[in-house]
Amino acid sequence: MKVLKDDIRERILCATKACFLEKGYSHTSMREIALAADVCPGNIYNYFTAKDDILIQVLLPLTRSMEQML
Repeated sequence: MKVLKDDIRERILCATKACFLEKGYSHTSMREIALAADVCPGNIYNYFTAKDDILIQVLLPLTRSMEQML
């Protein structure tokens, strides 16, 4: 069964949130994110350019909510 790219991307984002909450941004590696998302470490780079890029995507809904409240 083929996994949809959006599903993989969402798994990576969810895994990233969990890892960042547990260990913090600076103590979380891309390898740990890949392991938590159940993807190959190199596959993450098909969706995100770097850990900074994933952080931005994780925080985007929060910043949008804050903009709406302001």
